[in-house]
Amino acid sequence: MPSKRAASEDTEILLLSKKQLCSDLAVARTKNDDLCSQMRFVKGFITKMADELICPITFELPLNPVVAEDGRTYEHWAIKQVIETQGTELRSPVTNVPMGPQLLPSLPLRNAIENLVQSGVIDGDKVEGWKKRLAEEKEVKVLREKAEGGSAAAMYNLGIRYKDGSNGLSKDDVTAYEWFKRGADEHQKRGTTNTEITGQVMCFACMGVALLFGQGVEPNPAHAILLLCEAATLGSDVAAKHLGDCYYSGYGVPMDAKAAQRWYAKVATSKYSHLLAAKKVEAAQRLRELDA
Repeated sequence: MPSKRAASEDTEILLLSKKQLCSDLAVARTKNDDLCSQMRFVKGFITKMADELICPITFELPLNPVVAEDGRTYEHWAIKQVIETQGTELRSPVTNVPMGPQLLPSLPLRNAIENLVQSGVIDGDKVEGWKKRLAEEKEVKVLREKAEGGSAAAMYNLGIRYKDGSNGLSKDDVTAYEWFKRGADEHQKRGTTNTEITGQVMCFACMGVALLFGQGVEPNPAHAILLLCEAATLGSDVAAKHLGDCYYSGYGVPMDAKAAQRWYAKVATSKYSHLLAAKKVEAAQRLRELDA
């Protein structure tokens, strides 16, 4: 059995150890707080730097950054659109000072932005938007590869993205029409899958719409009507709706209520449905009007 003196010494040792432990913990907390404070400072500094990279046109981190002659960094498609719109009267979107149209791609800057995003050093809505646009860019790359490989479905989808100016592509009706035409030409090969057949039919429809209204090509209503008839007969509700509109208003063809009625009726039974809901409602309303 230990003596009272030994027990007292053990208690004293325990008390000293406890005090040392508390002291060590306090020092550790202080160091941790200092480290967290430094990390917040660094992150804040990096975030501030990232804010300087935001395109002054889109107010987003650029996916394809370029440096314009005003020394500012822009999203490529955005500043290109400004250059095409202003032409010889080009001015800096930031300073409003006249500048030239030359753009310098900045791969190091793109890599820097990608590293900042992927590392998680910066976050927020702008980062999420950047990630989404990166995914869309990759999607376009895959579509382009498939389209170049002869896929009518990919040609249609790529054409739509150029027509809408989506997925990081500049709106370009001429390029859209070229893809629709290539997809329509694939009809001669007769697609073997439902996806490819759908792509071919929709290329016919979109090519017809482009020729009807002169979108990316000289207008040719006569050729447009032939293409739309072909697409509508194959099952495109988009083509059927446009044919109904043409015969209803006399655009490109003589006004013909019965023909308009026939094509409007086909909208609801078409095999390939790509028409917006509002357009379907409009077709149904006009059909009821013609039936009355």
